[in-house]
Amino acid sequence: MKHILTKRKFFIFLVIVAYSLNLTIFLLTPKILSNDAFSLGAANDDTTAPVITFVKPDTNDTSIRTRYYDFIVNITDANPPLPGNVTIEISNASISFFNASMLYDQGIQWFFSWENTTSYPNENTYIIRVRAIDSSSNENAGLSNDLSVFLDINEGGGFDTLNFVLYIIAVVFIFALIMLYFNKKRVFLKKFKDES
Repeated sequence: MKHILTKRKFFIFLVIVAYSLNLTIFLLTPKILSNDAFSLGAANDDTTAPVITFVKPDTNDTSIRTRYYDFIVNITDANPPLPGNVTIEISNASISFFNASMLYDQGIQWFFSWENTTSYPNENTYIIRVRAIDSSSNENAGLSNDLSVFLDINEGGGFDTLNFVLYIIAVVFIFALIMLYFNKKRVFLKKFKDES
């Protein structure tokens, strides 16, 4: 009987310790998580739209000379956008060519690869605009300034000045090697004929 009482006392002791720990954690939790509670409130009360800053390119009338180009923006907000909530629009003065989702990179950076630039009219100015919706319950939308880029791709496999100069040097070098080869062969044949 004494043995049973000891087990019962031990069990009661464990229950009291468990409830004490539970009560202590419950009382301390609001203090520990006070920042998170504030952030949650801020998320619901956020009325500030995301701020979008172009990183690449960062100036108007940047020339794009490649068949693909990466646009990069920084987006700052108390409640950053979630994937799928940042879009980029590429248009000219009269036509919107497309809207596409930008991809999250790291930190506050998002990017979009504009591929097949050669399928768009060359030597034209294009307007780039980015839109971002933050992750607050208000879903504030931010719109970037318009940025213009100039598509300047050398089409048809033509040469620019540097390629043309390198091409001429290569042709002259190959011609010189051929002449040297035939000159050595002629000298060798003449020497062989003289000895026989």
